[in-house]
Amino acid sequence: MIKFNDVQIKYGDYVAIDNLNLEINEGEFFTMLGLSGCGKTTTLRSLVGFSYPTKGKIFIDETDVTKMPTEKRDVSIVFQSYALFPTMTVYENIAFGLTLQKLPKEYIDKKVREVADKVQIIPEKLFNNVSELSGGQQQRVAIARALVLNPKILCLDEPLSNLDAKLRVELRNELKKLQRDLKITTIYVTHDQEEALTLSDRIAVFNKGKIEQIGTPQEIYRVRDILRNKERNHVDFKLNRSIYDDFTNMGEYKRNFRVNLMLQRNEARYKMTGDYWDSLEEIKAGVFYSQNRFGIGYEVDENADWRDKKGVKEWGKVDREHKISLVTKIGKPSEGWTLKTYAKFYEDLTGKIKQSSDERARKSSLDGLGIEIGKEMGYYQWSVAFEKEYVLSARDYEWRAALQFTLLTFPSNPIFGIGADTDVNKKIKPETYMFDGLKVEDIID
Repeated sequence: MIKFNDVQIKYGDYVAIDNLNLEINEGEFFTMLGLSGCGKTTTLRSLVGFSYPTKGKIFIDETDVTKMPTEKRDVSIVFQSYALFPTMTVYENIAFGLTLQKLPKEYIDKKVREVADKVQIIPEKLFNNVSELSGGQQQRVAIARALVLNPKILCLDEPLSNLDAKLRVELRNELKKLQRDLKITTIYVTHDQEEALTLSDRIAVFNKGKIEQIGTPQEIYRVRDILRNKERNHVDFKLNRSIYDDFTNMGEYKRNFRVNLMLQRNEARYKMTGDYWDSLEEIKAGVFYSQNRFGIGYEVDENADWRDKKGVKEWGKVDREHKISLVTKIGKPSEGWTLKTYAKFYEDLTGKIKQSSDERARKSSLDGLGIEIGKEMGYYQWSVAFEKEYVLSARDYEWRAALQFTLLTFPSNPIFGIGADTDVNKKIKPETYMFDGLKVEDIID
């Protein structure tokens, strides 16, 4: 429905938007997310007609609106500051656009009362002056004034940022329900990640005048999680570091028993509910035992996230991963064999994988597998390692294999390795590792 084709917006020599290409579907709740100055509001203003692109084109329903006047675009906007007329009543503010069109009074009255009811403005408030209203009530008036014109597109520029936290949550839920009921294409601008994840069908992440990523809230949150936890969710793998992170390093002569527990809270969810346990986005627990050169370990990692339920984003458990690891040494010290292996199992807690007809979504329960077999030779060890790891979907596995040389004084850090790995596109490439997975060219540079 909405298309930005190679749009650039400049102010003098400053490039606010650079080569923007974006499509927004009809009836979609689409959010532009980013920090102040990233270009999201500039993009919105160009859609409404408050500013024109330096180059490129903007289309609404295949109609070129790049230079079209604002009043002819069938687009309404709600501003961060509400922009209400302070000397007018609630009724007069809502009816303003219809009055300018010189429509019959009976029609205007009917429309004003209908839309006021939809945004939960009681009839008794219609003839109050807007200056007498609270911030939340004023925001409802601003939304009603935009909706009364029956626009194809509703634009909302940080409409909740001036409200207190409790009222933001309340209006956020009302806004999503209203959009779902009206089935109106909605463009929402915000810097608040929680708002974006809760409200949106899709999100575009803006940074320095460009879109860095577009996706559903689940996809955006997953990538954010990967970026925040690079060591745990490694995509650009370094074989040695990755494989040794997943083995439980046990198997010595002495008896060893360990238990650990890690809890990670979602701060935004906690501020919303005040419930610590209901706000946990990750729970990780593990137990490990080793004796007589044999060790075994078990870990469980459970994650919670925002989920879409009948068009509304709700907090709930998303997935759970189990890991079993084993380490054993056979034969005499410095002359024997070492075996290390682990397996990961994935458990979906949303039910979407079972319901999906998309083959890529039906990920099997086996999530990852690794094995290393080594031969100790005095002060050093040669070993062969192989790992297969799930990345982001059912078929997206990466495998890595290597022949490695390790000094037994530093058993967790192979000194040298040669091998190969593959990416999610199944492209195989040779790899050379030195000093804990650093490549030769990295050492030279």
